[in-house]
Amino acid sequence: ARGTHFQDNFLGGDHEMGAGIEFQYGFDRYAYARQQPMEWFYWDGNPYYWRGRYGTTGPTQFGDGLLSFTNCGATSDDSLKDLYEYRIGGYLQDNWTIKNRLTLNLGLRIDYYNGWGGKARTTGTTGLAYEIGETLVDQVGFNPFGPFEVPEIKDVLSFTSISPRIGLSYDIFGNGKTALKLSYARYSEQVPVMWFSEVSPAVMGQYQFNWWDDNGNGQPDSPGIDHYQYRWSLGDFKRPDPDYLRKMVDPDLHAPVHNEFIAGIEHQLFKDFAVKLTYVHKKKTDVFGWGKYDLATEQYWYTLEQAPEWYVPFTTTVPAYGVFPEQTVTVYFMSADSPYETMVYIKTNFPEAYTKYDGLELSFDKRFTNGWSLGGSATFSKTTTFTLGDSPNDFVNTPGRDGYDVPFIFKLYGTFDLPYGFVASFFLNYRVGYPWGRSVSIVPPDDWAEANNIVPWSVWVMLEPNGKRREQDYTNFDFHLEKEFKLPFGTLAAFVDIYNLFGNRYVNYGLNPISEWFPVAEGTNQGTYTMDYNYNRVTSIDATRTFKFSIRYKF
Repeated sequence: ARGTHFQDNFLGGDHEMGAGIEFQYGFDRYAYARQQPMEWFYWDGNPYYWRGRYGTTGPTQFGDGLLSFTNCGATSDDSLKDLYEYRIGGYLQDNWTIKNRLTLNLGLRIDYYNGWGGKARTTGTTGLAYEIGETLVDQVGFNPFGPFEVPEIKDVLSFTSISPRIGLSYDIFGNGKTALKLSYARYSEQVPVMWFSEVSPAVMGQYQFNWWDDNGNGQPDSPGIDHYQYRWSLGDFKRPDPDYLRKMVDPDLHAPVHNEFIAGIEHQLFKDFAVKLTYVHKKKTDVFGWGKYDLATEQYWYTLEQAPEWYVPFTTTVPAYGVFPEQTVTVYFMSADSPYETMVYIKTNFPEAYTKYDGLELSFDKRFTNGWSLGGSATFSKTTTFTLGDSPNDFVNTPGRDGYDVPFIFKLYGTFDLPYGFVASFFLNYRVGYPWGRSVSIVPPDDWAEANNIVPWSVWVMLEPNGKRREQDYTNFDFHLEKEFKLPFGTLAAFVDIYNLFGNRYVNYGLNPISEWFPVAEGTNQGTYTMDYNYNRVTSIDATRTFKFSIRYKF
């Protein structure tokens, strides 16, 4: 419900006052089904994944093979969960014009949001997955592949956001040709239910197990014949207990906040022709994420400062490859004294994370007169981001450029009347290529891992800030042509649109060379590595020229 009131000659100016209230209600139901719960990983045709990966004929420290199981039932009604949300918001605003030269836009919005988990249930699965789950009951408190049901969990995400804004537009010379525009706005991001879905039990969990084929028959058999070990933290098995599940969402969780400042000047240079210079600064903070958490100590430990005693540094030099130089990097492995076996990930706001945009745009616009119009813009910008995952390694070679950072974009577009009643339009777009940076997974040497009492899991790290390198630039030209024909009983119009008129082709390759690095010791560039599967392989080709023909009849 919205209302607007016009009030002239009040407080020295004219006003367009507005107010409104909104109510939004949302309900999501997720239902899962899997008739075959097991996924069997092969390495280059070898059914024993770990043997094939490490080139052995017997078990490795991770066993012989790698299997994954889902825990949902076989039909769509077997495993489901509900999530609910509502938002109630209200706003006040005033467009206040003073002496036809100065306009102030003042606004304030307040929103209250509430989200909660509805009922959830699953019949679970049977067979080998259920048998493996029975061996985990003593460790995790329940069979993660068995049936369970959870009641509603209320008020999981509950917060109020205040969003002010102020804008100014000023006719500098009083002749209607030059306007100065300034604005500031703060607003909260929308909150879909997925942001607090951790409060729901895992009615569709995907769990990987290392497999030892103890009887050597080449088939996964029941525990006691073969044996299995879960690959990651036992905290991944979310207990179907409402009190426990509520802890999976930070009670202070709230929407990410955006602050935006815009400054611009617009000038009518000639009749029907205006130029505009605009600067935009925007920063997103309080970013959503999954923070590594220890339930026993109620302590986050995704940064080194939070728990320095639970991380062990390791310095190595990833060797050069082709045109890529060697790179020395220090990474951090979890200590075996850390609570890694029971760690969980809590949905929270990361105070360290942000995305920041600064852009300067110069544009012009020739309005459609005398049979033609033309417009265009050149934008210079920088988008920096700092995102977090689950360890201090996320702080290495960061922040970097956002994945969609484009330092320069040029656009040109226009419409023209042609002879014989034809009308043509075009749109040209050029941009600099998207950013990327080298990354690698580092596997610790066995003797170093044992000597330093660390968890021998590989860690992923950026070898250089994202944006150190760029993909190829991109240019596209679209064209439109139309013609109308007068008929006795209406008008017939024919159109042709050609997208990518010049047929530009872009062949995309895997760019990151080394996928995994196996150093023989700390502080050296000696070791072995595996190549990234996609390196120098064609991953996609964009070379489509599209013709679209349309007919419209008006009467």
